[in-house]
Amino acid sequence: RGVVVVDMAHGLGRVVWTLACLWAVPTACFVPAGRANPLARGAMAPPEGSSLSSSPSSRRTWQRAAVTAAAAATVTMATGGAAAAATSSVVPGGWPLVLVGTSEDSEVVKHLAEQAGEMWGPVSDLDTLNGLLAPGAAAAGGNSVVVVAPSLVMLDPNAAALLREHTMVVLVNDGSSTALEALRAATTYEFAHDAASEAAEAAGARLWPQLSKLIGFVRTNAHGDPAQRQAEVALEAGLDTFFLSLTFGHMRDIVPCLKEFEKEVDLLELRADLLERYDLDFVIEQVALIRQHTQLPILFTVRSAGQCGTFAEDPEAIAELGRFGLRAGVEWLDVEACWDEHPAIEAMVDESQSRYPATRLLGSYHVVGKHTSREGALDILNMCRLNGRADGAKTVLQAFTAQENLDVQAAMADFAAQHTGPEAMPACGICLGEAGRLSRVLNRHFTPVTHDLLPAVAAPGQLSAATIMDERRSLFLPSRQFYILGHPVDKSPSPDMHNAAFKRVGLPWTYSKFDDETIDKFVETALAAPDFGGASVTIPHKQAIMPHLDEISPAASAIGAVNTVVVQEPEPGVRRLYGDNTDWIGIRRPIAALLRDDAACKGVAVVVGAGGTAMAAVYAMQSLDLPVLVYNPRTPSKGHDLAARFGSDGAATPTVGLDEIDKASVEAACAALGLEAPAVRAVVCTLPASAGFTLPEWMVDDTAASKPAVLDVVYKPPLTPLIKQAMETGCGYVLGSKMLLEQGVEQSAIWTGRRAPRTDIAAALLANMEGQGGLDVVSEGLNR
Repeated sequence: RGVVVVDMAHGLGRVVWTLACLWAVPTACFVPAGRANPLARGAMAPPEGSSLSSSPSSRRTWQRAAVTAAAAATVTMATGGAAAAATSSVVPGGWPLVLVGTSEDSEVVKHLAEQAGEMWGPVSDLDTLNGLLAPGAAAAGGNSVVVVAPSLVMLDPNAAALLREHTMVVLVNDGSSTALEALRAATTYEFAHDAASEAAEAAGARLWPQLSKLIGFVRTNAHGDPAQRQAEVALEAGLDTFFLSLTFGHMRDIVPCLKEFEKEVDLLELRADLLERYDLDFVIEQVALIRQHTQLPILFTVRSAGQCGTFAEDPEAIAELGRFGLRAGVEWLDVEACWDEHPAIEAMVDESQSRYPATRLLGSYHVVGKHTSREGALDILNMCRLNGRADGAKTVLQAFTAQENLDVQAAMADFAAQHTGPEAMPACGICLGEAGRLSRVLNRHFTPVTHDLLPAVAAPGQLSAATIMDERRSLFLPSRQFYILGHPVDKSPSPDMHNAAFKRVGLPWTYSKFDDETIDKFVETALAAPDFGGASVTIPHKQAIMPHLDEISPAASAIGAVNTVVVQEPEPGVRRLYGDNTDWIGIRRPIAALLRDDAACKGVAVVVGAGGTAMAAVYAMQSLDLPVLVYNPRTPSKGHDLAARFGSDGAATPTVGLDEIDKASVEAACAALGLEAPAVRAVVCTLPASAGFTLPEWMVDDTAASKPAVLDVVYKPPLTPLIKQAMETGCGYVLGSKMLLEQGVEQSAIWTGRRAPRTDIAAALLANMEGQGGLDVVSEGLNR
């Protein structure tokens, strides 16, 4: 038999579709964009009133027909025959999210699926599952959730095998299944609740934040780009970062302490060898207890007795317990390098990389009771690379004198010099005992620490993060002065944001305002001062500052504006001033997050305005592979000039100017670019709030092929006319305060060499906006 391809936009097409289903011919149903997807939200049934709804066999025929469309590698959402190819660069591999319960028709699974996105299923046959998980299938969208009936997994080994090839399969265990091991073998991650003691609504409400965090973690980190992963790890384990070694046997005991822990550390080390029990159910419960009460990531460690821990020296048992941590969704996994490529440990590492690609690996090695030379320490650090599969290396040596503290630091320098470029990774090198306390002060990356609220220290000589930072400030962390340069900046929230960040990470740095109509005084005084640390630059100085810098980043050069000045010290005594731009990142990140949920839809971006921020917006949209239309209402010619600047010299992503933003003008511009009337995917407005700009009705009403994601760079007032329009018409929207947060977070990371304390920066920004109105919307937008 052939395959019937049907255009459901026409009545004749619907007749052909019905006949094809009755004849059991495989049918590809091309759904017009803007119309309800017949597979969405579990609606695996024929259209209302169709004769196909009258019998189970007819419904199965409809499902096969619909799934043929989902399975096709060239699934197309068409409007008037215009095809839109899937953009695989937006949604990482392993999507959609797949949920499997341990009981049929689980209300908790349904609740989680509805919270997570567009639900498909429940799926109870292999053909349907194959279709939904096929490459390019409609369900591969970034907000799709496929719910699979547990009976299918238990009864069909092919279905179980298919799920094992998928990296984002979550088992929701209510304790009722008699075939739990079969379900666990087919799934990747696991959440648990007790159906006998916890109501479905309460369980769903408790588990959703944990599932949401896991989704965000996997989406962000399982992208398969080694360079991007390396850059992310460099910040996670960046300068002056700490992890707290938890010594509780049950994590319920840490709940009262977590708020205090959060003030000092960046990550929690769950010492699994110190737990009361080692079974999977208990491990999942312990991780869940931490997840319920903090956003801090988790390092899962099974420390064996020979490596300064308590677990049996049994590599098979260590590997099994390590897998439990992976299944619980931890961000980091400690892998002891002492086992010298033991098959069980190797298999666990291989499984981590294939089934849990988001989790980072920390290779570790402890030497207890004997001296280790500088050369020996370097050899150990190289072992901790795990043949290049680790993301970070950690060695802990025994100190007998002060010299060992210096030797391990020298070995770390040798290690960094030996592994550069793609091979570079953060390393931690410390010494045990009282004689090794100095090493913990000198080590700048991922230092393990203790806390007064812990029942015991995890290793002899451990110090608190507060104590270590006090010592660093007294020894080698000088005070630095940072500024926001512009005019006017009297109401800028940047000082509050960055001072909160510096305080949280314990740096003796100060950020203040430098308000001047020209940059001359700033260049002569602040920029030349020996304690100058960096600056944010805003209007009107983003271009004027550039000649006074030693180097400009590629992004700032392309945009033609600098908003971040960084002091670099390539070697002692040498200072270079580096100019960068984070405005485009502040625009790109939140827009990319909104577009990810509709990855299969191609289109264009519209940038409104023609100033410095508009240049950053064009650059951001081009980085998302979106053709850009530039519209400047007051002086259209400036919009054309900006478009020509970014669209010249054979640019990979075309950019053109608009005289008007009416539908005919947009369609004509798209035609000139060779695009067949694509949807407007994103709109970035860089005009002042006083302009009162809103989008034309055709772009946001219910007849639009798809509604755009809207970002207004204005943050005061937060609810501009454009944002109000987006909220009223159901468009995805990004407040100007969110852009300000994202660019500020990026600035903080650049200056400090570590992941920025986003929560503290957001809280400071929110406090600064008191009295602006719409504060609840701002708060929700900052934390989205």
